[in-house]
Amino acid sequence: MSEQEEDRGPTKATGGEYELPLEHTQRVRARQQGPAPTQLKVHDEPEPPPPRSSTELSERARRQRRMERDRRAERRAIGVVGFALVLLGGGALVAVNLLMDDPPPAPPQPADPAAEAPPAPSRPMGVISTPIEETPDLPVLRFLRQDGLTVGAEGLPEVVARPEAGEIGPRAAVESCRFAYGVWELSPNKRFRFLTTCEALKGQILVGAYEVEGATVRMSPLPAQDMLLVTEMSLERPSVAHTRVLRPGDPSPVLEVKQRLTALRPGLEGEAFRDAYEPRNTIAPRGAPAAAPPPPPAAPRDPVLDMLQGGGQ
Repeated sequence: MSEQEEDRGPTKATGGEYELPLEHTQRVRARQQGPAPTQLKVHDEPEPPPPRSSTELSERARRQRRMERDRRAERRAIGVVGFALVLLGGGALVAVNLLMDDPPPAPPQPADPAAEAPPAPSRPMGVISTPIEETPDLPVLRFLRQDGLTVGAEGLPEVVARPEAGEIGPRAAVESCRFAYGVWELSPNKRFRFLTTCEALKGQILVGAYEVEGATVRMSPLPAQDMLLVTEMSLERPSVAHTRVLRPGDPSPVLEVKQRLTALRPGLEGEAFRDAYEPRNTIAPRGAPAAAPPPPPAAPRDPVLDMLQGGGQ
């Protein structure tokens, strides 16, 4: 076989076991090892590789051990990092669940009135506080303090009798006539006059004292025949008068007279109010005391006769 045919080598392998020529195997191995091809012939014996020293062998072993150590350290680090990430993820998930969950409702507690009541404010020892009563600033009170006040009650009053008072019909008629179209004259010096317009009690004027508490005027008892008349007035709207008819020594009223006050005028004009109201009071009660007859007019006298009679004495 020529050298050209030997260089070509086998054309192809048809399958099965095929023993490659020695030179082809050596060429493939030489290319894999990397050194430059040798000038060996096909049937020449290859040169054995130079023997390696102990230093090269130990260096290679150290490199292998170092690589193995590095790989172990890398795997260990990856495991530690992965375990830490798993722990952090689990902790974050637990925290989110705890924060998102609503707290369980508290069980209802039994109501304790003593616990719910606010504590009473403490008061220093030795200090007594009393409510301050202020007099309302009403125009009628200013008129009363400055110029006095005239009060009129137009119309018929409401007279209420106590059931256990007995037969007091005639007395109720008298008091109805007395207070119908009644007039009170209040002076600034805490005195008052009551002027009636009743025909049966013509000319009667009752006088007493009064005091003011807030917007209420309380009057002293007035004697009227065998009874006492105690009147209280409320000057706030609606202005009303309430009179109790009492027996002396008995605090329970026999009659109660209630009426509205329709006229309040500054000044002392009791006679003018009575003259205006008197024609409207047409009540004629039975059993009312007769009015005292007016005194007879004096007979006319002769001044000359008087002078003669005086001179003769």
